Amino acid sequence: MKDFILIISLLKLVNSAKILAVFCFPTMSHHLVFQPIVKELAALGHEVTFLTSNPINDPTLQNLSEIDMSVTYTLRKLPFINRTNNNFIKSVLEGSEFAEYITSKLLEEKAFAEILRKPENTYDLILIDSMMTVLFGFQHKFKAPLISVSSVPMYMSTHYFIGNPIHPFLYPEVTSGLAIPVTTFRDKLDSLYIFLVIYFLQEFYMISRYDAIAKKHFGEDMPDLREMIKKTSFFFDYGNPFLSFRRPLAANHKEVWNIRTLETALPKDLQHIIDNAKNGVVYFSLGTTVSLAHLENEIKNTMLEVLSELPYTVLCKWDEEFDGKSDNLLVRKMFPQRSILAHPNVKLFITHAGIQSAEEALLNGVPMVVIPITYDQPFNSKQLKKYGVAEIVHLSTLTKDSMKEAIYKVAEEKEYRAKAKEISKILLDQPRSGLDEIMWWCEYVIRHKGAAHLRSPAADISLYDYFMLDVLVVVLICSWLIYKMIIISLRMIIRFLKKKILRKRRRKIE
Repeated sequence: MKDFILIISLLKLVNSAKILAVFCFPTMSHHLVFQPIVKELAALGHEVTFLTSNPINDPTLQNLSEIDMSVTYTLRKLPFINRTNNNFIKSVLEGSEFAEYITSKLLEEKAFAEILRKPENTYDLILIDSMMTVLFGFQHKFKAPLISVSSVPMYMSTHYFIGNPIHPFLYPEVTSGLAIPVTTFRDKLDSLYIFLVIYFLQEFYMISRYDAIAKKHFGEDMPDLREMIKKTSFFFDYGNPFLSFRRPLAANHKEVWNIRTLETALPKDLQHIIDNAKNGVVYFSLGTTVSLAHLENEIKNTMLEVLSELPYTVLCKWDEEFDGKSDNLLVRKMFPQRSILAHPNVKLFITHAGIQSAEEALLNGVPMVVIPITYDQPFNSKQLKKYGVAEIVHLSTLTKDSMKEAIYKVAEEKEYRAKAKEISKILLDQPRSGLDEIMWWCEYVIRHKGAAHLRSPAADISLYDYFMLDVLVVVLICSWLIYKMIIISLRMIIRFLKKKILRKRRRKIE
């Protein structure tokens, strides 16, 4: 009833707006965040043009005009960033060059060209995926307010552009896998190194390449892309207090969670299997972004062997052909994950600890065994273990015994489920859902034609100003000069005293 009243009140306050939503990054899991936002905007009566690599294809959404950009899945495979290789610079460059390549190819597609070319195309609001940095130039082309949406935790460099605190020890780069707060001297050095690498790569390499692409498509008169990012009206990123750094955020930046639609009923066959699982159900999934092809055969065989020997009914999401047989193992390429995790007979979730999967487990109070692979997953894993809802099994040390030990420990010890249930209550205890939060701020930006008044002043200062390096240098120089003056003064006093003492001695001798 409250949600209905909220929607009606919003409809009264905001007339139908024209919205351009561009979410074309070729990862299915990201679109599980983007799609509810677009659907809800259309349901609220706004006219939404949706460029997407994962079309919704819902005929009931009459205000939604979709342009299929699934070609992104065929352009180039998402690079597999292996955190065990310790080549951080290479990993960052691979991810950056992938986003650059995908974006440049997208902007050359006919659908994009038509939108950019037609002068009659005007919009009241533009939504983009923050991972496609070039698209921040849309706000220059259409002179419309822009909102950036991130389906994963933001890079440290994005926080810098927004004006959020970026202390490398309190808020290390999310892809570093470092726990918070950073306490050991070695980890502090690592965090500082990663912070400097990302800052200098972003400032002196990546942004200039993105800027060239943006000006090619949005006009040579477009200001520097850094200014376009800073000019952005609002930022949303996906996270919650248990899977984030809990940093103070600028007024035009909100961290949101629980934006997915309610779980649907399970298919009858799965409902029957889960209901009748005498020892409970274990659900196994390593997400949609990382393919099993990235893993060594030995690791995959070990995983399957462990799962087939468990006393529980195991639902296993496996994206490769599976020829084995086991009475307790049901293998499919896709499962309705959220609906499965909502079932009370699910004892455990074996996951890669992607933020969306981890959040779904937390919202449903399901403990986890986590096998982190890439990006934010190592950090998420450490957070989940810290809060007592998970055990970690690392790919580099995964054995049959270590995986079994972790599974039995989490599945059988009641403390893990109790902690997960406690966190579930906290995350659900909010004045409104994450989706309602996003809708309110989107319409706020539409009503006020932007939100420049919410921008942090920190977004307009350089890094050396932010850390007061110029002041620090002056203070150090002054301190050094004062030190030298004190030393010189002391030497002069000592010399004077020595001379005086020598004179007295000479007088006595005489």
